[in-house]
Amino acid sequence: MINSINVNHTSQTYANIAKAHTANGSINQSMIKALAGKIEEAAGVSKASEVSTQEMTMEEYKEYIADKISRLPVDPSQALSSTAVHISEKGFEAMKNDPEYEKWVMDTLEYDFAFHDPWCNRCGGAYAVHYFGESKETYRGMGWYKGYQNGKGEELFNDKAKDSFWSRRAKKNSQIEQQNKKHLEKQRLQKAAYEKAVFEARMMTPAVGTTSTGTSAVSVAVSVAVTSASAAISSYESGFGIME
Repeated sequence: MINSINVNHTSQTYANIAKAHTANGSINQSMIKALAGKIEEAAGVSKASEVSTQEMTMEEYKEYIADKISRLPVDPSQALSSTAVHISEKGFEAMKNDPEYEKWVMDTLEYDFAFHDPWCNRCGGAYAVHYFGESKETYRGMGWYKGYQNGKGEELFNDKAKDSFWSRRAKKNSQIEQQNKKHLEKQRLQKAAYEKAVFEARMMTPAVGTTSTGTSAVSVAVSVAVTSASAAISSYESGFGIME
């Protein structure tokens, strides 16, 4: 019986090879062949990851940086955010030759992407542009919301994002927009149903302000309004499938 702790994909593969031996000592050849392919694949990935940035061409290095930026996590509050990154040629050279500077650039972007922005989605979107040069001192960054300059926020971003090295543009979040519209319509229906019920209740109750049972006319109106409003909202939600 073989006991092992699989700490990564490679050790898992070797454990599977050991299991390919049957109880009588024979070997499952087809399983061995398949697992051998996985080992070669894993070894290839490992070797590729060990390649120094110093050994890369500038084009390879740019692809490497673009991939690293694309893998940075983005906070959910920035679902409607768009970001552009400009890196000058001297900036790339400095990053390639100085691992500490490359780390600083990546840390700057990681912090920005992970920042919790409660206003981004509420404002319909946010925009950020980063400029990196050959040193920390040459860095410039700016950000704004969609309503900036009388609603020209997106237009301004499109202009500043031109020829950027890397960019992420928020897709039109139609689901969020649709939910917002439904929420507003739900509130409108609720208010209209309430006002209508109160008006009708007041018209139907005695002028002295009480019903024949002594119940306040206003209380009756409120009770009827709530019931009517609830019915209206239920009908609306069943027809349009509102999700809270």
